[in-house]
Amino acid sequence: MISSPLNDLCQRANTDTDKIMLVDGMQRITYHDAYHHVLAIGSFIRSIGVNKGDRVGVLMGKSYLQVLSQMGIMAAEAVMVPISDLLKADQVQYILEDCDIRMMIVDENKMNSLGSYASKIKILKTEVNDSDLDLRQVLDMGLIEKKPNVIGQDNAAIIYTSGSTGMPKGIVLSHRNLWDGARIVSDYLGLQSNDRLAQVLSLNFDYGLNQVFSTIHVGAQIHLTTFHFPKDLFIFIETHKITTMALMPVFLNRLFDEHFFEVSFVSSISTLRRITTSGGRISKEIVRTIGELFPKTDLYLMYGLTEAFRSTYLPPNVAQKKFNSIGMSIPDVQIMVLDKDGKECDDGVQGELVHRGGVISKGYWNSLEKTKGRFKSWVDASGNVETVVYSGDIVHRDADGYLYFIGRYDNMIKTSGHRVSPEEIERAVESLKVIEHAIVFGHEHRLLGEEIILVCINKKDCKLLSSIEVKQFLQKKLASYMIPHHILFHNAFEVTAGNQGKVDRTAIKELALMELFPV
Repeated sequence: MISSPLNDLCQRANTDTDKIMLVDGMQRITYHDAYHHVLAIGSFIRSIGVNKGDRVGVLMGKSYLQVLSQMGIMAAEAVMVPISDLLKADQVQYILEDCDIRMMIVDENKMNSLGSYASKIKILKTEVNDSDLDLRQVLDMGLIEKKPNVIGQDNAAIIYTSGSTGMPKGIVLSHRNLWDGARIVSDYLGLQSNDRLAQVLSLNFDYGLNQVFSTIHVGAQIHLTTFHFPKDLFIFIETHKITTMALMPVFLNRLFDEHFFEVSFVSSISTLRRITTSGGRISKEIVRTIGELFPKTDLYLMYGLTEAFRSTYLPPNVAQKKFNSIGMSIPDVQIMVLDKDGKECDDGVQGELVHRGGVISKGYWNSLEKTKGRFKSWVDASGNVETVVYSGDIVHRDADGYLYFIGRYDNMIKTSGHRVSPEEIERAVESLKVIEHAIVFGHEHRLLGEEIILVCINKKDCKLLSSIEVKQFLQKKLASYMIPHHILFHNAFEVTAGNQGKVDRTAIKELALMELFPV
């Protein structure tokens, strides 16, 4: 058996032939049709000269065609490179050059993003009005459907993430990585064949892709959607009898925020079994609100690494009690907390989170040195050597075995002789009910080493706070050396187009420094 989502899809096409796999508006795609569409796309890609291991980009809006295209590239034995349709042209072209893209499947309205690179590669448009071949015609051509000749270790995808600094990094994922993620996540979430998943997330990143592959792994059904207002999403959940919803924290926080949400939105929803979130903090108030509104719905708070997709999750039965924990290791993974000498830290002692076991990616694309810096050899008690991921995240473990995120080694602020975690200050600021979000960073200072700068945004329609009021509040919560030296207020935060809604710390820092220290 091949350790690949393609193998799962093949099996489902044989056992659940007429079952609906994918719903996108009026489009309802069965497992049988999805599999043969995927093979047809793969056959076409091979027929125009794309070879095994070549990189093929997908630049599309979310649709059933995007799902089929992404898996079709994998079926062609090529490497799928999803590119967010929110990226600017120069960002897109950086990825094309960095990855040496050989072919693109692209929406017509995104052609301009390719720039001069378009003349260097083969292009398949999703829909055209002239005589050129388009993706829908490929699906109807009846090409020879050759099964892919891949093994689990072969490259399947390269996912580019913005990160907090610098240019995007490409993470190389094998077929086994994607299959392992589907297997492990569907296991601890308890996904079943009668589940219906709402695909709200972008299909250009591992979280959204995992939802698709987990759906296929258990033979469930996935419904693609986007929403602009909370009420729209809740109507969608009720109409389609959704059982599983995944959201980035920034959207989940807003979804249940008292200024956007009304209890009447959810009064008739009875099918929702689980809500999942990963990629940031969730406030205690939101955790409590979800528990009160959906007492029969499990809330999964999850933590992952770019380099290893998912490392920990917080079981629903302790979400209320330990809401600020990142949980414990997912199945088939061991999470270690190691000191600088590589020894396991005692409970309560801070160390680096190190990930061992499943879902470890193959490293950074085209960057051997960066890969060596994060993917390191580890020797177990028997003297055996294997590759583990050093996360760069500082954590500690409590007596019950639950992990708590402290900060990142590369983000720590060194001020007045102290090492300060920006995240600790941010959590304190966000405990103010009128503050929606906070960003903290350090800036070089002649006497202090670094001074602490805080940027925050007030919740909509709430009383505006002054910097003095915020400082007075923090003086009751934090040590004196942790109090920000500068406090700024913005109307809204920048989010990264390349990371499906994560706050763009780099852009916020640049704007704040321009405001504080104009040239």
